[in-house]
Formats: sequence, structure tokens, C-alpha cells
Amino acid sequence: PYTMGLTNEFKYKNFSLNVLVDGKFGGSIFSVMEVYATRLGLLKSTLAGRENGLELKGVTKDGAEYAHTVPVANLRSAYYNSLNRYTELFVHDASFVKLRQVILTYNLPSGLFKRLGVQGASVSLVGRNLLILYKQTDNFDPEQSLTNGAAQGIESIGLPRTRSYGLNLNLKF
Repeated sequence: PYTMGLTNEFKYKNFSLNVLVDGKFGGSIFSVMEVYATRLGLLKSTLAGRENGLELKGVTKDGAEYAHTVPVANLRSAYYNSLNRYTELFVHDASFVKLRQVILTYNLPSGLFKRLGVQGASVSLVGRNLLILYKQTDNFDPEQSLTNGAAQGIESIGLPRTRSYGLNLNLKF
């Protein structure tokens, strides 16, 4: 996979805005969460057939048309449970682009704290992991992984990156 990052700072009078966008392109990720959620009928993709049963249409290996309705009572045991054998259904492109960080800073007037020995001061609002701008997965953050270690490419009901907000006070003596 290829990684990229772009940072830019915009300044106007006593304000500055710093923006960081980063991403990864390429690679694949297998979603264990989707295996279980599909098996239990919890995903949007499993909505079809919940009322009247799921109608399956296709062709046999001989080319003859095939149709079969899985009754509602059997959906979970007969249909969803069998999907975990088709692992390619749960492999996705792991590419993403995220708005990783935004910092809005205001530089306070230098004379404001002069008698306290402060040469300069600024106050910043900070936001991290704010938004996923692009991803190929519907049900999870493609940056999730099985562990914090080297087990990349497997999502296993992990928690997504935490969005956080903060306030910084910077004093220069």
C-alpha cells in the first residue's frame, strides 16, 4: 500500500488554521465483524427477505434456471450461517482518506501578559480523527485492525480511532 499526507497552514492576522489530511491506497482488509453481523442478519445487506423469505435465483452448473425461497424461519440457520464459507464477500479495499487533524490558533496580543514575564501566548482548538473523506467499506473504518501490532488486513470487531477535541494554551517566557 501507498501512504500519503498533506498538511497546510493558513494565516490571517492573529489566526492560523492548520489542516492535516492523510490516507492509504491499496491493500485489502478482511472484516470478521461483517461475517458475524451477516450471520446474525444485522447488516443492511441482510434486509431482503426478512418479511417473506429470501428468494434466490440463478442457474445450475448445467445452465438450467434455478429459483429457491428460503423461508424466514430458516434464514439465519440455512442461509446466513453458510455465508461465512465465502470469505471473499468480506474482503474489501483498505484505501481511505481522512481529515486527521485541524488546529485553529489565535495568537494573543503580546502586551496582554507582559507584566507576568510572558513574551507571547496563543490559544488553540484542536480536533483529531474528525472525518473519513473516502473509503471503500460500508460498515467499518478501514484503518481498524485485529490488534495494535502487525496484524494489518484483518478487522475483528475492533474499535475505530477515537475522535478527540482539545484546547491548548501556549505561553512563551
